[in-house]
Amino acid sequence: MTFLRRKKHNLNTSSPKSAIMVFPSEIDWLITCFAWSDFSSLLAQPPNYSLHDEVDWVLKNKGKVPSPLLHYVVSTVTHWHACNPLVIDNPFYPPSLIDWRSVLACNCLVAGWVSELEPKLFKDTRTYRAVFRRNLVKCARSISLRRDFAFAWNQLMTKFFWHNEWSDIAYYRDVNERTRRLADGFKCCGWLVP
Repeated sequence: MTFLRRKKHNLNTSSPKSAIMVFPSEIDWLITCFAWSDFSSLLAQPPNYSLHDEVDWVLKNKGKVPSPLLHYVVSTVTHWHACNPLVIDNPFYPPSLIDWRSVLACNCLVAGWVSELEPKLFKDTRTYRAVFRRNLVKCARSISLRRDFAFAWNQLMTKFFWHNEWSDIAYYRDVNERTRRLADGFKCCGWLVP
């Protein structure tokens, strides 16, 4: 009995695609649990789990949320701590093992960051500070799964962050390293792939 499957060569091109070894989902899940989780407590396997899809999701979405808006270290479903895989310089960690309520740094955001924004930013983006704060808190509280996080971030992108004004340092009251990193992060941010 063989556990490996190979993708077929693409007959429409002259060069064959590189053969990618793909394990069955049960083997992928065991590899994930033993490599990144507490192996003494095997978790229930998500349906249609693929480690290849997990790596692809992280690679497609890394850097789309500005790093100052994310916790550098997140909680996992086995109550350990791991580096947040969405932060640009952090190593890979499977998203299915992350407790997604700990990813967004919403308490730090609402307390300090929103108050550092100039009123002119809200006027130029045609919104109000209270409306922005309310939407930010609502999205942060609605996160419990990866798809909830992607949906909440995409809502914030659609309502607010697509404006170029967020990446302009002139719209911040206190120009320091944190606000510079935040403005630079908004230059590269984008919608998450669900």
